[in-house]
Amino acid sequence: MQKDAKVKSIMDTLKQMAGFKQEDNIHIYEEIKATMIDLVDPELTFSQAELQDGDILCIQKELTAQEEAIILEHNGKTTVPSFMEYKTGRVLVQFSPMHPDGELPDLRLTLHKDMLYEDIAAIVARELGVDGDKLRLINPYNTSKLPPKRFSGLKLGKVLANAYSGGTPVPANKATLLYEKLDVSLEEMESKCPVTVTVCAPTMRDAHVVEVLLPKDSGINDLKAALVAKNDKLLQDLDCIRIYDEMDGKFDKEYTDKSWRADIATRPALKVFAENIPQEEMENKLHSTDTFIHVFHFQRTPNRTHSIPFKFLLKEVT
Repeated sequence: MQKDAKVKSIMDTLKQMAGFKQEDNIHIYEEIKATMIDLVDPELTFSQAELQDGDILCIQKELTAQEEAIILEHNGKTTVPSFMEYKTGRVLVQFSPMHPDGELPDLRLTLHKDMLYEDIAAIVARELGVDGDKLRLINPYNTSKLPPKRFSGLKLGKVLANAYSGGTPVPANKATLLYEKLDVSLEEMESKCPVTVTVCAPTMRDAHVVEVLLPKDSGINDLKAALVAKNDKLLQDLDCIRIYDEMDGKFDKEYTDKSWRADIATRPALKVFAENIPQEEMENKLHSTDTFIHVFHFQRTPNRTHSIPFKFLLKEVT
C-alpha cells in the first residue's frame, strides 16, 4: 500500500480475505502487542495511523446488539481487545489435595487471571463432585504459623502472586494451589478456632494428634468433651483431664477455664496437650511439702528441646 493511501481503501479486500459480505461493516485494529490493541481510524492514511512494514492488523465484523448479547451470555468476547486480553490472561493451574490419600485426584484446569476466588472454587468443586461450600483452596507456600486462609474476594492473578514469596507472579505453566475437602462449611470453619491437640493417653508413649474446631466463646470443658467424644483413651470425667501448652519445648501453663477462654477468643489457632491427671494427684491430698516440677527433654544443650514436656509431682519421702 502507498503510505498516503487511506486505511479504508483496503476494507473491501479485507472483507473478501475474511469471507465477509461486502455490505458488512468491519472494525480494524492494530496489534501493537498482545496486551495493546488499538482501534484504527479508517479515514486516516497509513502514514497518519503510523502503520508501517511488519505491523499486524486484526479485523472484526461489527456486531448487532442482539449478537453481542448472545456472545456475552455464553461468556464470549465481543471485541478484539477483550478477546486478546482473555487469551493472554489464561493460566494453567494444578490443584492437588492438601492431604493426599490416593482417592482425591490432581486437577489441571485452564483458568483466567481475572477470575474471582469464589468462581474458581466453584469450578474445582464441580470437577471433584463436592459441595463448593465445603471446599477450601490453599496457598501451598504458606510459611507462617497461622492457619491457612482462603483468598476470599481476590482474583486468580493476585492469588498466584500471593502464593509465591516476594509477590512475584508465577509462570503460567507452574501455577499450583492445594485444595481441602471439609466436613463443615468454610464459613463455619473460619468462624471457629482450629485446635491441634496432642493427646498423651493412656501414656505419653501413645501420644497422637487430634484436630478439633471450637467456637471462639467455648470453655475448657468444651474442649475436653470434644476430645472424649473423639478418643476413648481419655477419662470420661472431665475434671480428670489436664490441658496444657508448651513454649520452646518446655511446659508453659496448665489451662483454667478463664485462661482458655482468653486464648481461644483472641488467637487464630491453638496447639495444646491433653493427658489424664495421674491418680496420685487426684486421690491424695497435697501436702505443704509436695511440689511440682516441669520436665522437658533436650539434646546436649537446654535450648535444643524435643519430645513432649510434662508436669511431675514430687513428694517428700518420710
